[in-house]
Amino acid sequence: MITSNMLLVVTLGFFLFPYFSFCESCEQTTSLSKFFNTCGGVKWTHSENWLNCSINICSWYGITCNSEDEIKIIRLRNNNIHCEIPEDIFYLPSLMMLDLSGNKGVSVDFERIDIEKAANISELHITDASVVSLKGINSTFSALHTLGVGGNSLTGEFPSHVLNLHELTSLDLSHNLLSGKIPNSLGEDLSKLTSLLVSFNLLTGTIPSSIGNLKNLSRIMLQSNSLTGTIPKEFNELSKITQVCLNDQTMSTESGLSGTLLDFPNALYLISIDVRNNILTGTVPSSLLQSLQPEYSRMTYVDISNNQLSGAVPAALSRFKLIRLHLFGNKIESIDNELCEVDGWFSGEIGLFGCDAIMCPPGTSNIFGRQISAIFPCKTCEPSRYYGATNCEVSIQGSSNNSRVVKIRNSISGNKNVSVGLAKIEPSENSKVVVSRNP
Repeated sequence: MITSNMLLVVTLGFFLFPYFSFCESCEQTTSLSKFFNTCGGVKWTHSENWLNCSINICSWYGITCNSEDEIKIIRLRNNNIHCEIPEDIFYLPSLMMLDLSGNKGVSVDFERIDIEKAANISELHITDASVVSLKGINSTFSALHTLGVGGNSLTGEFPSHVLNLHELTSLDLSHNLLSGKIPNSLGEDLSKLTSLLVSFNLLTGTIPSSIGNLKNLSRIMLQSNSLTGTIPKEFNELSKITQVCLNDQTMSTESGLSGTLLDFPNALYLISIDVRNNILTGTVPSSLLQSLQPEYSRMTYVDISNNQLSGAVPAALSRFKLIRLHLFGNKIESIDNELCEVDGWFSGEIGLFGCDAIMCPPGTSNIFGRQISAIFPCKTCEPSRYYGATNCEVSIQGSSNNSRVVKIRNSISGNKNVSVGLAKIEPSENSKVVVSRNP
């Protein structure tokens, strides 16, 4: 039997349900309105439909909702936003991605955020902004798998707080001012990483061998730091790696990666290796990328220039039909003739210029270390033992016993006088000019 009290409850529920639903939407609108007003919304590059009460918030610029009209994505890249992000934005219950990259005036104080209320956020992109610290980030960000804070003003040592984000698959700390060493436990604490970007910082020390245990790692970019030591042999176990950038570790005179060049024998998809401008020694391994899948070998780029590699360029590399292999600036003594017949190397340049398209032979040089066109041939320079010279070294000794060494690019125009700054170097009775090649 239906009583009057039961009817009252049903009736109230019928009228109140839309109210509660509206209030949830109202909370979202309130959070967005606060964000707009706090962050100078009137000066945003794009703010279409924002604060227009007659338009659903899911149609506001940069907002994406789920089927329940709950905000799941806020994407406002390069939008002239200036503010410290209000913590309310992080508390939107269904928010999964926040992308404010490219807004130089954006900062965030993670210590002010109640991280437990932001547990659903899985992607946080705040690159090229003004973030100065990651203190406050911890494992309570349990769903976070992508953290992009490259191009900010992070200083000090590698932020240890990040190591608590055990679900991370992508970490970008590049283009900051981080110093000190990369934590040895990084490969253990962040075992799910597929992308690690820590390039263009001030990091020192060695590359942790634990990174080689990241079985799903696809991309590692540590270039332009001051790292030393060898490339961990564990990197040879990375089968899913597609890009390795360890170049330019010579920001100080004592830095640079040493040891031998790895051959990455288990890499199936590695199409880009850049280790130029280090102090690697040994030879170019004939087993380099021996497991690379055929469809990927058509787009392979390998730059090992400006190291101290020696010996011969092995004929076994002729298995690559379309590779771009930069070798100049080493101590290479020979190139197997078989390589000079692989027409597809360097986009067909070998078919035009033969071995010179790989490296200029001993006794010649070129600003590129190889011939790239008819107007940039390998020009005669005082004999040297090595292939791939990019300059000549001019040593001038005068009658006053003073000497100076000027490194110059090989003269393209063929002029007898070489201009250095505003001065010209010319032979005279009281000077001795010695031209020698420097690889």
